[in-house]
Amino acid sequence: MLPEILTLKSFLSYREKQVLDFTKFHVALISGENGNGKSSILDAVTFALFSMARGVEGNKKGLGDLVSNGDSFLSISLQFVQDGSRFRIMRTYDKIKRSSNILLQLEKDGDFVNISESTIRETDKKIEDIIHMNYETFITSSFVMQGRSDYFTAKNPTERIEILREMLNLNIYEKAREKVKEKLREAEFEIKELSKRVLDGKEEIKKMPEIEVLLKEKEEKIKEIRLKIDKFNKEIESIRKNLRDRDKLQNDRKHIEEEIRKCEDDFKQKLKFEAGFRETLERINEILSREKEIRESYVEL
Repeated sequence: MLPEILTLKSFLSYREKQVLDFTKFHVALISGENGNGKSSILDAVTFALFSMARGVEGNKKGLGDLVSNGDSFLSISLQFVQDGSRFRIMRTYDKIKRSSNILLQLEKDGDFVNISESTIRETDKKIEDIIHMNYETFITSSFVMQGRSDYFTAKNPTERIEILREMLNLNIYEKAREKVKEKLREAEFEIKELSKRVLDGKEEIKKMPEIEVLLKEKEEKIKEIRLKIDKFNKEIESIRKNLRDRDKLQNDRKHIEEEIRKCEDDFKQKLKFEAGFRETLERINEILSREKEIRESYVEL
């Protein structure tokens, strides 16, 4: 982990905003009287990375002691490079509300994008995964914390081995071994499943003669059903033909009835014409019967 820019405000003795740019030097010597804030710079780094510092390890209620006297809200930002990528962590703590907040960002195409997890705990774990160290490994390997020069040597052998494992990133082999074990377990499970399937397949093969007999029976039944379906379809077609013939007869009947009505109307017209003709003929006959009388009257005139 290579720090680049540390920004802090209202943190311990640094009440006003301070920006420390590590990119402007390779080696630095910080000197000053006790209480001037030399160690506070390192405390700010550990607080940014792990939300812990001297005196408040594992004691979240004590975070208020990190806030500068007279203030109630501290903020710290740490920009650093790890494995070729640039990250930025921003932490805040409200002394009155006793609430913390964190923002983890990754630089992409010149801009920082949020890569925080849904909770602070998950984000803290993500930071440890990024820098490959937890708090204890960091304060043991990266610098000697004030008043704790024997911090590493005071650990028992198991704890020292664990710290060295973290420092040398040997956990990667442990993780690889766990992954191999997991893959082996998955392979064993798959082998058991395949073996079970093979046994089931053998049982099915033994049942093949019975299955073939059943298949033949089913095929015969299917043939019978198909014959019945064909017969049924023919009957349906015959019924449809009869229905079509009936419809045709009904149409013919309608036409015949229409012709009969027309003939009846025509006959009625002819009867009416005949009656009129007879009436006219009777009038003519009447006039002819009076021909002599009419002639005599004409002579007299």
